[in-house]
Amino acid sequence: MLENEPLIDLAAAAAVIEGRTGQKPHLATVHRWCTRGCRGVKLESMTAGHKRFTSEGAVRRFMLAAPPEPVVLTGERSAPNEPAITTRRDPGAVAELEKRIFGGKRRSNPARCPK
Repeated sequence: MLENEPLIDLAAAAAVIEGRTGQKPHLATVHRWCTRGCRGVKLESMTAGHKRFTSEGAVRRFMLAAPPEPVVLTGERSAPNEPAITTRRDPGAVAELEKRIFGGKRRSNPARCPK
């Protein structure tokens, strides 16, 4: 179908995708969609010399044909829900971190790295 459509390079195809989704994919991503595909669907393209071309219609067909990424809900957490320690908000966080890292031993000079 590319023979009857005006061709655009892959950088222009990334700009077309950005106009439709709001996010511009990297040029290597668009090239991968042409060569290997995404979830079983390839972006139609052709090469001329050392450059690869596609069309706006091919981009539209690819975006409509690619199924959305599946979401799997298991109901279980993969890691324990432990709150993060931030040193900016909690003045006791530095002592807590030192206790966790150094086993309760206070370093002589906390500004220097341990030897």
